[in-house]
Amino acid sequence: MLHFMEMKSSAEPMADKGVAAEQVALIGDLVGSRRQPSRTQVQSDLLSALSTANTQVPALQPAAPTIGDEFQAVYPDLSAAISAALVMRLALPEGLDCRVGIGIGEIEVVGESEYGLTQDGAAWWAAREAIVEAKVREQKFPATRSWINIAAHPGPQIRALN
Repeated sequence: MLHFMEMKSSAEPMADKGVAAEQVALIGDLVGSRRQPSRTQVQSDLLSALSTANTQVPALQPAAPTIGDEFQAVYPDLSAAISAALVMRLALPEGLDCRVGIGIGEIEVVGESEYGLTQDGAAWWAAREAIVEAKVREQKFPATRSWINIAAHPGPQIRALN
């Protein structure tokens, strides 16, 4: 059964360790970053864009780089995730863009490491599938930069967004 989360005015903390909670995961990566003349400048531009999104859109887990040109974040609802994705894209300089996969489902904190929380769950799996789908569809429709996937069966509202 698909249900939509209520819009919230401010972000709430992540679920406690071992407790799964439905949230919205975002996985993103830069498009064509390896073709840029300076990876150092690209990384600086990415950090600036993520900072802009973090300032303007409440997040449960602010957008941050993970490995290479990939980044991740967690939002309280779909509206916030979509808004953050748009702000990120608009904050990047001309000639640089990103694609995002948004997944709705449960996220469970399963541990901690020196890198932060170790998370798992259907929202992350759905976000990974969504970014792969965006990349596949980008081959046929070059302007495609995002996709939304729900861990449960997507209803007509999500199909309309994609």
